Amino acid sequence: EALRLVDSVLEEPASGLDLPALLKACWERATAEAKALKLAKEKAAKEERLAEEKLLKEERRVAKEAAEAEAAQRKKEREAEEERQKAVRAEEDANIEAAKKEVARVAAEKRRRASSSEPSFPASEFKPGTLLEATAAEQSIATNISSHRLGRAASRASNIRASKPQDDGGDVELMEVENPAAIRARKAQAALVPETAAEPTQAEMDSLLSTQ
Repeated sequence: EALRLVDSVLEEPASGLDLPALLKACWERATAEAKALKLAKEKAAKEERLAEEKLLKEERRVAKEAAEAEAAQRKKEREAEEERQKAVRAEEDANIEAAKKEVARVAAEKRRRASSSEPSFPASEFKPGTLLEATAAEQSIATNISSHRLGRAASRASNIRASKPQDDGGDVELMEVENPAAIRARKAQAALVPETAAEPTQAEMDSLLSTQ
C-alpha cells in the first residue's frame, strides 16, 4: 500500500503531498492491519483450542457417564444374580426341610404301626440301646409257654424215638430221652400252662431232635 501511494505521488509531483507524512500514515495503517490480523489469528486459534478442549471435556463426560451407566448395570445384574442365588438356596433349604419332615413322618408312621401291631409291648417299654423289657407277668407267661412247648416237643420226640427200631446205640438214646430230670421239668412246666397251648412247630421239633 505504501509503495502504491509512493508511485502515485511520483506520478503527480505537483500535487503537493507530504511524502514522509504519507509514508508514516501508510506504515501505521499497515502495522495496525498486521496487528489486527495477528490478533484475529490468535483469537481464532484460541477459539479453536477452546472448542477442542470443550469437545474433549464433552467426550470425557460422555465416556464417564457411559462407564457409570455400565457399572450401574453390572451392579444391578450382580444384585439380581445374588437374589436369584438366594432364592435357589431358599428353595433347596425348603426342599431339605420338607424331606426331613417326610422322613420323620414315615419313621413315626412305622413306629406307630409297629406299636399297634404289638399291643402287649407298648412303645413306652422300648429303651434306646436295649431289648424290649417286658413286665414280670409277661416274662413269667412267656417263660411258661416256651417251657411247656419245649416239654411237649420233648415228649413227642421221645415217642418218635421209642417207635424207631433200636440199634446198638438205642440204649443210650433211650437213657437220654428218659432222663428223670427232664421228665420232672416237663411235668412241672406242663402243670403251669393249660393243655390248650399251641403245638410246637416243626422247627422246634427239629431243633430238639438235633440237640437230643
